[in-house]
Amino acid sequence: MESDASRAINYVVKATENVLRAAGAVLSVTRVVLTSSVILAATPLLGVGGIVITQDTWNDLAAKTAWDENTPEDRRRFMICAASKVEDILTGWK
Repeated sequence: MESDASRAINYVVKATENVLRAAGAVLSVTRVVLTSSVILAATPLLGVGGIVITQDTWNDLAAKTAWDENTPEDRRRFMICAASKVEDILTGWK
């Protein structure tokens, strides 16, 4: 996993934009399905219950932690991956 948030997230966003642009150029393509994982909505936290996930839930913790230089390297890599999934889907919705 990438340890540079900017590089990793920008790569994922550009890849999504490229897929959507390519699909838009082909008349027979009528839809594109972007898939992700539950990490898009929330980060599992030990001992924390009662997390409610709705269609408006985004993993804000991942985005904040991914960009924080003080986040330990091993945790930061995971959060960069999670934040890239959030940005990927948000890009698809634009």
